[in-house]
Amino acid sequence: LSVRSSRAELRRDPSGLLTSRSTQVDVVAHAFDLASLQAFTPDSNEAIQGHLTADFSLHGGNPPTVVRGTFALTDGSLKPAGINQALAPIVLSGTANASGIVVEELAVGPADARVDGRLGLGWPGTDSDDLSGELHFAGYTLRWPGVAKGKLEGALALSGSFRAPSVAGNLVLSEVSIQLPESGAAEMKEIRVRTGGDDSDALSLREEESASPLDPVALDLDVELKSNSWVRGRGVEAEIKGAVDVAKRPGGALTYAGVLQTVRGTYEIYGRRFQIQKARARLDGGGELDPILDVRALHRVRAIRILALLEGRLSDPRLRFESEPELSETDIASYLILGRPASEAGARDQATLQSAAAQIGAGLAGNELERVLGSRLPIDLIDVRFEEGEARDKELAVGVGKYVGERTFLRYDRRFGREPVDEIHAEYRLTPRW
Repeated sequence: LSVRSSRAELRRDPSGLLTSRSTQVDVVAHAFDLASLQAFTPDSNEAIQGHLTADFSLHGGNPPTVVRGTFALTDGSLKPAGINQALAPIVLSGTANASGIVVEELAVGPADARVDGRLGLGWPGTDSDDLSGELHFAGYTLRWPGVAKGKLEGALALSGSFRAPSVAGNLVLSEVSIQLPESGAAEMKEIRVRTGGDDSDALSLREEESASPLDPVALDLDVELKSNSWVRGRGVEAEIKGAVDVAKRPGGALTYAGVLQTVRGTYEIYGRRFQIQKARARLDGGGELDPILDVRALHRVRAIRILALLEGRLSDPRLRFESEPELSETDIASYLILGRPASEAGARDQATLQSAAAQIGAGLAGNELERVLGSRLPIDLIDVRFEEGEARDKELAVGVGKYVGERTFLRYDRRFGREPVDEIHAEYRLTPRW
């Protein structure tokens, strides 16, 4: 970084102080390392890197009234506070004039998964600090290590001012994988799941003592979650899809409205694997991620169909069971725990409990297979379970599934019993709704 030339005309004002009637400063930067400016960046930025090349001229009085120049950034990286992923690599170029800065080219991320855009920004602190521009996302990969990852597409429009920006647009999330961490895991330190009526347990980003940089921002976002997005962990393995509107007024809190639902999935309750028939989580426009649940899951024991119904808010869910044919609560519990009606409980309970433990082990094995193989094999679903055989013994069943394109899902199942059975299923979605 160097000052190519500098000239100032000085005069003494009536008080005796020297002032500048006119200035001319030319500044040149060649591959200037932005990391050296880290100490001067706002607290909202945890890290900044990159190499800046610029050529600026400032002419006029005090302050200068004419600014001309060009700039370019390569190998850039920005790590905003509160976000687990650095924005990198960043490449941008543009010009500056007396009105402000124009970023004519902006690219964030690798060539095959990036954010492109154009920005215009008036000089901060002036009456003309208007903001304008647009950002386009093309397969940009989002990662929250240990918790979630996915691809982002869509477009955002920027408006307002530097002091009060406004962001609006449509975003599409695809191939999302959400791993529900165990309670107390390191990934949970920055997020808290609402588990009771106390507001202190609400799902939220880690609170900071200083004001959030999002306070003056206005948001109006339509976010679509496409199918082939999965939630796994804590006994859940479910494919989900849906749409959520995210909104915010300047100085206000984020609000969420929309519905997420399952395409297929399983959930383990008391060591028994339930097939999810229907699951909806509705966000009603409030400021908390505390959706209203409507879940229906099925488990078969012999000729008994046991339904698990989960209703109410995530903060205070109500779980109840029904059966077909209708059974007492005692018999339903006995079928879930022992695999037989209460009237048959007796000396054989130990063997039945062992088979129940085998079912639990099957679920754990499935989760372990997914963890070990899921990232290495070109498949989207791994399912390992024990099912009732014709002789009421437990038979191992294994299933794998894969999306072929956006609308076709293929699944292969094999049951290992006295007579092995192979099944192939194909699902095709005609429209986004069917």
